[in-house]
Amino acid sequence: IDRVYHIISDDKEVKELYHTYARGIFTPLAEKMGFEKKKGEENSHTFLRNLALSHAALYGNAVIIKKAQELFLKSKQNPLPPDLRSVVYSIVARSGKIKEWKIFEKMYTGTEMDEERDRAGRALAQFKDASLLARTLNFALSKNVRMQDAPFVLGAVWQNTNGRDLTWKFVQKNWKMLLSRYGEGGHFLGRLISPLGLHTKVADAKQAQKFFKKNAA
Repeated sequence: IDRVYHIISDDKEVKELYHTYARGIFTPLAEKMGFEKKKGEENSHTFLRNLALSHAALYGNAVIIKKAQELFLKSKQNPLPPDLRSVVYSIVARSGKIKEWKIFEKMYTGTEMDEERDRAGRALAQFKDASLLARTLNFALSKNVRMQDAPFVLGAVWQNTNGRDLTWKFVQKNWKMLLSRYGEGGHFLGRLISPLGLHTKVADAKQAQKFFKKNAA
């Protein structure tokens, strides 16, 4: 479902039709699973719940989006279960503005827990607004993000259909610095640029060939 969505996401009319189609697949499952873990359920149901809720929201289920926002607002008084945090954070970010961006930035810089930092980092990559995603890209290369974590944040923005072209331009602009950081062996550089495979335009393929021919690692 997601692979097809990446292919058609540049066509607004088809994209809206696909949203309706995908909601029809994920909404019944999301409603069945709900936000609360059931007593005695299998561990696999946790993954199924997160998948169903996140995708129903991604494709526009307003009820699930609203519920996630409510849970997030109440999370200071009633902390979210760890298994549910990633999906709630992502849903809130996708429908969020600068206020939510700053909350996730504060969460990222204010925790010593790697798992919570990872959740906040992924949330910072889920916004729809290009200006907020640009802030996330710059944040990824700031002193607030460990060098080994930056590729994951950059890659998450790149996988966001709203940040695809933005991140590719950002990577090209900062290529020399990224190459100096991650070009000496290891897997970071390959992982960083792997979302380039999500691009679907022939022009992007030609540009990538031209760019890497000129800027080989």
